[in-house]
Amino acid sequence: MRDLNALAESIGVYFENLGLLELSLTHSSAVHESSCQNLGSNERLEYLGDALIELSVSEYLYNKFPDCQEGELTKFRSTIVRRETLAQVAEKLGIGEHIVMGIGMETMGGRKKDSILADTLEAIVGALFLDQGYETACAFSQRILSSDLDIVDSASVDINPKGNLMELVHQMGLALPIYEIVDVTGKHPNQIFRAEVRINGEIYGTGNGSRKLHAEEAAAREALSSLIS
Repeated sequence: MRDLNALAESIGVYFENLGLLELSLTHSSAVHESSCQNLGSNERLEYLGDALIELSVSEYLYNKFPDCQEGELTKFRSTIVRRETLAQVAEKLGIGEHIVMGIGMETMGGRKKDSILADTLEAIVGALFLDQGYETACAFSQRILSSDLDIVDSASVDINPKGNLMELVHQMGLALPIYEIVDVTGKHPNQIFRAEVRINGEIYGTGNGSRKLHAEEAAAREALSSLIS
């Protein structure tokens, strides 16, 4: 239980029932490999936390942008509540090392998988809700996503550059953009990825990022600028 207390302290939350935190960290692969019939996984808590994070972000955006319509608010939310963002937050909080998983999943690098990191973070939010209620779970969600929430600006936010590029090339009658990671420098977790985006076989944009998606988005932004100018 000392490890659970240490994790709770490091992420800035307090659990009255540490069993809920323990359950939120238990991946289904551990259940499948266990002979303990009473061992449960975090999948139900993940389901709950997913809805709570979306609601807490929706509430924040609704209050921050009183003049925005539904469609714009939905776009803002989609830039924040996505697997890559949640996985990055979970990685920063050091959650990966505390996940209980099967040996097979561990061998396959499960602690670094975006899907597992994001799902576990959602499960922790779900556990916090059951332990202390919506207000605490909401405050925690908004706190851990504060950096992403702060950069959202109704006038200048660059929403979904890959989607915008897809829409633009369709309107122009061009081939669909193709992304390729052409270089990786540094060591995990400080890797920098370099991406290129090609349209009709020609490079229209390049970009760097700490994740493959971020590099591709940077390349898409450059391609958008190239096509619009």
